[in-house]
Amino acid sequence: MAREVLGLGKQLAAEATCPLCLDLFAQPVLTACGHSFCGQCLEGVLGDPPRRAACPQCRAAVEPGSLRPNRSLGAMAGLARALEEVAARPLCPEHGELLALFCEPCAAPLCALCRDGPGHRQHRVRPADEAARELRVRGGAATGAGEGLGAFAGRGGVAEGHRLASPPANPKVEEKLLKAPK
Repeated sequence: MAREVLGLGKQLAAEATCPLCLDLFAQPVLTACGHSFCGQCLEGVLGDPPRRAACPQCRAAVEPGSLRPNRSLGAMAGLARALEEVAARPLCPEHGELLALFCEPCAAPLCALCRDGPGHRQHRVRPADEAARELRVRGGAATGAGEGLGAFAGRGGVAEGHRLASPPANPKVEEKLLKAPK
């Protein structure tokens, strides 16, 4: 499901992109010919002081006084930015869901589906942001069931019944914990 949402987010971002700066719209304005641009991008076209110019898309005349804020498009760009932030969060390689949880005995980030699976059902699981805060407070040495990341790495990074790409002592896993949803 998360992957489908992220795909829709990419489509939304494409629609909310200024054709001049190729970034998400910032304070978009609407021209009389119906095209939208970032306010600052169009200011560059109109010059200083603003003068009549041609629309960068259709070449129709653009009068500086005829520009109107495009609040709906600005809101859409804000949603696209929020979805980009979500897309930057780590996903479970098995289920494609957000890794929002942390299994203490396994010292591994989990999605909600992994938590409910047979491998973690009896384990102490807590929110990943809480585990990440503890990791920061302890200076990188989180503990779980009396072991910690170092002991887990000493077992080769694979807890019984679990598939992990790298040991949790690896900075990538710590980074996943630190990027977990807040």
